[in-house]
Amino acid sequence: MKIKNLSILITACLLVLISACDNKAPAISVDQLKPVDQAEVWIDQPLDGATVTPPQVAVAAHAYVESGFGEFQFEVVGEPGIIIPKQGAVISYGMMAHYWHPASYGWQTLRVTVFNLGGDPLASAEVDVYVEEQGLSITEIVVEEVPEDTTPDPTPTPEPVNRCDLFDPSATTLTLHDVPLFTTELTYFLTFDHTVPGLEEPVPGDEGEWIFTSIMGDYPSEPCTFRGYTGRIYCMLKEFPKSWWGTNQTLKVFVNGCDQSIFTHDRVSFLKPACEGSMAEDACEWTGGDYECSRINCRCACP
Repeated sequence: MKIKNLSILITACLLVLISACDNKAPAISVDQLKPVDQAEVWIDQPLDGATVTPPQVAVAAHAYVESGFGEFQFEVVGEPGIIIPKQGAVISYGMMAHYWHPASYGWQTLRVTVFNLGGDPLASAEVDVYVEEQGLSITEIVVEEVPEDTTPDPTPTPEPVNRCDLFDPSATTLTLHDVPLFTTELTYFLTFDHTVPGLEEPVPGDEGEWIFTSIMGDYPSEPCTFRGYTGRIYCMLKEFPKSWWGTNQTLKVFVNGCDQSIFTHDRVSFLKPACEGSMAEDACEWTGGDYECSRINCRCACP
């Protein structure tokens, strides 16, 4: 009984400190942290029904499992989840802090799930939030279209086509997947105004191999692939320098047989956030803070 009371006391102290760091966090009573036969998880921030502003949204959650638990999973319903280790030394209680970068605006459902020490899901909590369009990171860039020449060819010929002439940069769309903070892997795709030549369907007069590649800054990607979506190729940069955070980089896309790029974008932004007290350890250190832990809590001391 003394050990359980000590756990409840530590839990209550943690909640007071977390609430002091963010005045949006809801008050949680000690009675709520004493489940008898079940796990509990709740989302402190953002609140249900809240309006949030991109490019990044702080998400904080807590969980209590009397028998102990290992980790959280954060997800936007309908999208893949992200495993996040719990913070806090108490085995039955812990918190999660994460920065979410919305990819679109409108109503979205956020879900946090807690897993036991064996990796099995125990309980989850959800909140519905409205993502404002203002401030949303640009994940789709459409270059202004050039009016198409509608003059008919008076003398069409069956001569082989030049593959370099099949791509119109002004009608090509670039989309970047959301990049979790401080990771060094980036996936993006290009959407053409026609099917992908050579990969999606053959090109009359050009039976050779078609290989699409890209270069971000000075770093080449893996060969781009066709994944079944009409007119779209996916490219992956497996590792880029951490120094790119807070900078703009140039992206160029190529197809073999052409000396010039078939698409170029000069300002792909890697936004770096400011230091905040609720950041996790790696985020804290990355933004210039000192990650400090007391006997009952850890927080980021920002410069």
